[in-house]
Amino acid sequence: LSARVRGLFVPHTRTGNPLVDSVAEHQATPPEAYARHFALVFYTWLPGFVICFRDKTDAKWFLILYFLCAAYFSRKMTRLLLILAEPAAICAGGTFGLLLDVLEKFLIACMYAEDEDKKNGASKAAK
Repeated sequence: LSARVRGLFVPHTRTGNPLVDSVAEHQATPPEAYARHFALVFYTWLPGFVICFRDKTDAKWFLILYFLCAAYFSRKMTRLLLILAEPAAICAGGTFGLLLDVLEKFLIACMYAEDEDKKNGASKAAK
């Protein structure tokens, strides 16, 4: 295996190649880089990831494994940070989808309650 590939799996060791060791892209990704590069997705991926564990399907299992593998490798090397972008964005989309579902149910319940109030007010006025 090449020195770059060995560097992904062997923790906290130098590759032995001074050129590879000196390149900043090949260093471990600092935690603040995730917030800096992912912005809103960084703060919204977790609820979407948790949603994947509800009603597990093959697609959700794939997303869970994809996310975990991408998170592992993006932590090992800064240049691999972008491989986490897609599963994190999918999880963030799940979060926003859940929020829209809750908002939709709330608005429908409010409209139904308003219609009931109008019916009750009209029937009381008729009596």
